[in-house]
Amino acid sequence: MSTPPCTDTKLELWFGPRPDATGRTPESRAEHKFRESRAKSICRSCPLLVGCLENELVRPIGHQFGIVAATTAAERRDMIRARRAAALAVAPVAAVA
Repeated sequence: MSTPPCTDTKLELWFGPRPDATGRTPESRAEHKFRESRAKSICRSCPLLVGCLENELVRPIGHQFGIVAATTAAERRDMIRARRAAALAVAPVAAVA
């Protein structure tokens, strides 16, 4: 099995810098976009990308954080909601007596 390229990176790349005492993240919008772009680029080169994404999509919506499988937490939450909606659309409706 391959070693994922994220193994040798700092957590801040994937989850951003820790907020300061006031709760603000010491990262400008430009730095945020660059960091996310860099993390997504590393993920896209990973042979484990599909499995990594599948592992994340079975987690609850409230447990989505950072960049994982070249997606943001918001993107994964949207995917989870879409999967749920699709499952409901094909689920049989119970007969009401």
